[in-house]
Amino acid sequence: AGTAFERFLPVDILIQQTQSVDPIALLLVIDVTDSMTRQSLGVPIEMARRSAVKCVNALNSNDYVGVITFSDEAQVLMEMTTVQDKAAVIQAIEGIQTVGPEHLTKFTGALSAAYSQLASFQQLDRKHVLFITDGNPSDKDFEGIVRDMKAQGITVEEYVKQLFGALDVD
Repeated sequence: AGTAFERFLPVDILIQQTQSVDPIALLLVIDVTDSMTRQSLGVPIEMARRSAVKCVNALNSNDYVGVITFSDEAQVLMEMTTVQDKAAVIQAIEGIQTVGPEHLTKFTGALSAAYSQLASFQQLDRKHVLFITDGNPSDKDFEGIVRDMKAQGITVEEYVKQLFGALDVD
């Protein structure tokens, strides 16, 4: 897309769409622990920021997005908001910083905050959580929260199982 090669093709590389048929509410939940700065496979926090921005850019003007960061505590960085002002959402994501090594990775608070936000968000029925982490939580009691979200129709997807670990919940 955006190259000289694209001009010669009989099709458009990118499909322009301003509104989806079924708008969604996407909640980005991003790990900001010190381990997200380790460079074993690139810098995970940079990959997390880039992935979150790509998600926001893929959303349409009638979709909603929110951002939660977490370490041992969850912080609501951005309440659920329309995607009409993508620049503000992207600016918030690009400003995410990691915390010091004294903070642990705890999934429970982040997943509880995500569930609470989306359960109380009544504007849309399609709700999705993208959980971005490098894994290895110090707590283990979060699977029930994921099951509860799924039972309420909230989908939960962990980002890149091979790189960041996986939530082992059916």
